[in-house]
Amino acid sequence: MENFPLGSLSNKLFKMSAEDLHLCKKIAHTPLQEKNKLIKDIQFLWKKYDLGVVLYVLYLQQLNSGFILSNPLNYSKTANERSFYDPATKIRFLAQWNPERALRKNHQLLIERGIIQNHVDETKLINKDKEGKPCYLCKKNIDLQNPKEIVLPLILDGERFYAGANFASISDNHFTIFHKQHRPQKYRKKIFSIMTDFLNQTGGSFCIIYNGLAGASIEAHEHFQTTSIRFPVESIKYNNRNIFFDDKNLRILKPNYYLPLWIIEGKKYSKLIPTLNRFILQWHLQKPEEHTENILGIKIGSLFRFFIFLRERSKLKVPGRAGALATFEASGLFVFSEFSENTIREKSKKDFFSSLSLDIIKNMLKKIAPKDVLELNNIMKMLKNN
Repeated sequence: MENFPLGSLSNKLFKMSAEDLHLCKKIAHTPLQEKNKLIKDIQFLWKKYDLGVVLYVLYLQQLNSGFILSNPLNYSKTANERSFYDPATKIRFLAQWNPERALRKNHQLLIERGIIQNHVDETKLINKDKEGKPCYLCKKNIDLQNPKEIVLPLILDGERFYAGANFASISDNHFTIFHKQHRPQKYRKKIFSIMTDFLNQTGGSFCIIYNGLAGASIEAHEHFQTTSIRFPVESIKYNNRNIFFDDKNLRILKPNYYLPLWIIEGKKYSKLIPTLNRFILQWHLQKPEEHTENILGIKIGSLFRFFIFLRERSKLKVPGRAGALATFEASGLFVFSEFSENTIREKSKKDFFSSLSLDIIKNMLKKIAPKDVLELNNIMKMLKNN
């Protein structure tokens, strides 16, 4: 089977029987005209393997069918990716040149590619915004508007979600996980239990991302993102001075970084989840209308590790980028596909990408760092109540 990933997914796939590998290849190349058969084969595979394997194979099918605009592996090539090693944090920041991602705004091209339907009965579309645009993450609208998209139903911590490949992918195996209900992208107590359930179901072969109101592209519908890549921030250095709290069930780290980053990790679910919730709520309580967050969750063996980037809604963008910076950028992967022209003056978009440096990357992170800090007294109260 082509395109084996190099991480934990490859170990699972190499252990498959020849029959199951054949089924994976069959799914990856099944045309959408055989959608019902495709879904049955995916369900059969899911009975034998974890969600990580199923997502990997589904992503290949969506790539081969043309639903995904371009193969994100093309952007890890030398011409399209630059790296900047930072000795202070031991992070190798990555910058990706991905002009195809900007094509997601080219409506006519998406029609020609069959990603969106040309003629749709507008009266059947639901949950429209003030401009009359229907929600892109409501399953009913997807069924009517996106003929090539295959969405996978999930149950996460007892709630119904769907997983759909991101047609303008930033990274390999990039999916959006969206709630069945049309509910706002607003932090709630079950966010971390949903994230940990997803990490369990994928066996840690996928991470999970939650953008609060800091970079979430669709604020009207609750969603997460997931990918199988490792982010640069996962290699951040720390020492004993960075350990804020440590016992056998829970550890809290405050590494030196260019925007406020806290790492909270543990194996005991009953200790970890309440601590994570209290941490976010303490941040929100300081300025409810302003404070928000970006969260990256990973699983290593039986250890859950969450990277929490504290954000403010008034500090989302930086010069040189058209959109808000979110978890991908906070975690060290900067994606450039379009720029605000007034910030790059005479430079072409590609020249701007070529002129990037470690200092520019660091300054981008510093510019989105909140003015406020999480008060130490509040953290101590949180731990005492734990």
